[in-house]
Amino acid sequence: MNPAGLTQSTEFSFLWLIPFFPLVGAAINGLFGSRLMKKMGPSVNHGIAILAPTLSFLVTMFAMVTLMGLDPEHRALAQNCFPFIHVGFFDADMAFWFDPLSATLTCIITSIGTLIHIYSVGYMDGDSYESTPWRFFCYLNLFMAAMLTLVLGDNLLVMFIGWEGVGLCSYLLISFWYKEKANAVAGMKAFVVNRVGDFGFVIAAALLFWGTMGSYSAGADAGYKQGEFRGHPVAQVEMLKLEEQSRLGIKQRNVVMPASVRFDAIRARVESDKSSWQEDSPT
Repeated sequence: MNPAGLTQSTEFSFLWLIPFFPLVGAAINGLFGSRLMKKMGPSVNHGIAILAPTLSFLVTMFAMVTLMGLDPEHRALAQNCFPFIHVGFFDADMAFWFDPLSATLTCIITSIGTLIHIYSVGYMDGDSYESTPWRFFCYLNLFMAAMLTLVLGDNLLVMFIGWEGVGLCSYLLISFWYKEKANAVAGMKAFVVNRVGDFGFVIAAALLFWGTMGSYSAGADAGYKQGEFRGHPVAQVEMLKLEEQSRLGIKQRNVVMPASVRFDAIRARVESDKSSWQEDSPT
């Protein structure tokens, strides 16, 4: 479905569980893995590491079934977990978005990721680093949590958190066999390359925010004009708040809706500009 045809999202209260389960698995193995291994053997580390992505896969399947049951123009699940950064005209929450594209990526990550965890149990068997399997599986779970945050992020900041997590885990996993110089060097190369990517990501995010926050006009009144751009369903909550305040008799003067780094706002702005360009283009 063309994303421009989306008119409404559906609240889904379980999206946060998809990246949360691998994060919990990473925390358990990272904090208590050594003690658990000494008491019950490495099998408990393996079991925790495999159980986490398996649970994420089950929640993903539940979300997928829910998504497919919606009408095409409503085919998007959303969850706003808590306010993240609200400063001036800047608006970003810790929120997740599950549309057909992110659903496809999430299914791939959780299904293949679970199989990779199972394969890693045999792969690590007999390895000289087997004395610390909890550390390897902690990194693997954390890598999966970061990838899921990356693809499910509702806005550029949440996506950036996932991006940074993937870069960190790439370095940790490549450098796991740190006693071998070639592996340690490869890990450092991965770390440096990721920093280059970070720079490009931040510049692109700033430009997108600048574009959705206002517009640049030419002519006698040329220059960048601070304003607003709201797409469906970006303004739903803000508009409801204003309507409630108006009903209570609270008057708001010169209200400018906060700019958003949500992907639906950016997509709606692109579609709007594309329509304007087509209207202004000579036929």
